[in-house]
Amino acid sequence: MVYGLAAPAPAPAPAPAPAPAPSSSPLGALALTSRAAVVAPFPQDGYPRALVRRGWQGVAVQLPPAAHLSYDGDAGRTPGYAHTVSHTEVHATAKELRNLGVSAVVAGSARGVAVAERLAEVLRLPGNDPGTTPLRCDRGVQAAALGDAGLATARGVRTNSLPVALRWAAAHQAAGYLVLPADNSIDLPGPVCRSAKDIALAWNAVQREARGGTGEAPDGMGEEPALVLQEHIPGRNYLVNTTSLTDAGRAADHRISSTWTETRTSGGVLDRLDLCAGNGLVRHSLSRVVQRVLDVLDVRTGPMRCRIVMSADRGPVVVSALAVAQHPTAGPAVRTLTGSDGTPAGAPRIRHLSRVSLISPGAGVLDPERLRVVTTLPTVAGVIGQLRPGRRVQRTTGPASSPGELVLAADSRRAIEADYRTIRAMERQGLYGSGVSAEPVDQGLEDGDFALA
Repeated sequence: MVYGLAAPAPAPAPAPAPAPAPSSSPLGALALTSRAAVVAPFPQDGYPRALVRRGWQGVAVQLPPAAHLSYDGDAGRTPGYAHTVSHTEVHATAKELRNLGVSAVVAGSARGVAVAERLAEVLRLPGNDPGTTPLRCDRGVQAAALGDAGLATARGVRTNSLPVALRWAAAHQAAGYLVLPADNSIDLPGPVCRSAKDIALAWNAVQREARGGTGEAPDGMGEEPALVLQEHIPGRNYLVNTTSLTDAGRAADHRISSTWTETRTSGGVLDRLDLCAGNGLVRHSLSRVVQRVLDVLDVRTGPMRCRIVMSADRGPVVVSALAVAQHPTAGPAVRTLTGSDGTPAGAPRIRHLSRVSLISPGAGVLDPERLRVVTTLPTVAGVIGQLRPGRRVQRTTGPASSPGELVLAADSRRAIEADYRTIRAMERQGLYGSGVSAEPVDQGLEDGDFALA
């Protein structure tokens, strides 16, 4: 792979407030504080309610707008947060947060990870080492580190040059390829590339989006943003959510909070997640891999989300890891239904749990009657996002632009599948307005055929 990414040396920190005990984690520290900073939150996330339920206040830290994020129009308003701070420079933002009495910092989205880690360091609060942030935020650097540690990863090249990428593809034959931004906070779904022409078309589109997202531009003074051309690994996709904390003088303690199978459409957009219950051989195998992944990526505290493909030829293959938690709104539903955050102890209270992502094919508004149908289906146990009649929606290209999610739970898989089909039928029949008719979501595809790393 092509690398050369180095993290800048941390700037000297101003005189900080007294540091908490080294054994604290961001989430653990929250129990001792009244305010927690959430960096780059989604405007409809569940952090404010999750914090309030435990007696805390949320302070939103908004980053400068990024062109690839469709929700930046809500920046500055941040519903549900007690305060909003507009981030300009780390020490200036840290000063504002200190004045507000903030004693914990977490990333509200993947885009906020790097800034959250720097803020935590300056404020001397629990957090991961900013010196190793690229391991958690750059797909190419991450894959190289995992590969060097002996873990199975998808082969790939990190570069900003299409000719370099095409030469690599010619020298490394694969059934398919994925073109992805090196910055893993940019979720740009796309189909599997089967030819050099496919790669070139996808490359130009992804680089254009990544350029807008990072602010980089080919202006003669800078370079195009780096992309990663990665081999596509067929197989069943798993999403493993974890939390970590480190006691003084000890190794990090990593715990799996939930494991899901993931399905995407032919265009790479998230279709659904299905909770894996029980303690079978697959989950045991995933657990062993994830423990090693977290150590290699220098995860000391906080959440991670690891995506692993179970390949028929290579076993578990790590394709990405992101330093963010599962959507906070989903946690209570998972906990209520299973008795935990997704990893049942003993017999679970239910047998099946799924999260269905709504997919709008274009701009529209939520139709009241059809919205009522999908939100009152027998297996609907929770709603993620602001699903209200008449709300404007846009074309779904990733999590940030999805209208929301529906959490389905039942003792019968057949009941969940019936409601899933009804949800997709309502989308085709005008859930997003009379002029917006969704195409059928791909059915019968082999798990992982269109997985996005």
